[in-house]
Amino acid sequence: MPAEYVNKLARMFQDIKVSDDLNTDFKEKNKGSLTADLVSLKVLNAGAWSRSSERVPVSLPTELEDFIPDVEEFYKKKHNGRKLTWHHVLSNGSITFQNQVGKYELEITTFQMA
Repeated sequence: MPAEYVNKLARMFQDIKVSDDLNTDFKEKNKGSLTADLVSLKVLNAGAWSRSSERVPVSLPTELEDFIPDVEEFYKKKHNGRKLTWHHVLSNGSITFQNQVGKYELEITTFQMA
């Protein structure tokens, strides 16, 4: 395996660890708030994950839009000088509903939520 791929893989594992640490810090800082209970952050280094940088416009549900300023403010305080870019194509969420048959939880993309 060429060194470039090994380096990318190492950065991917590092991103996962950093995201875990960010989630822990975010939940601790916002303890008891609805935001802390519902949001799970995944911050990825664009160079390591080889995804298209093309951003697709989407109208997010109001419930999701309300979380973005809280997350951005937290991230800017934690990582001064870094740019946070939202890629809703890579986002997902859970919707829980209940009917006469039972309770269900669906994992869906952000576009399915919109």
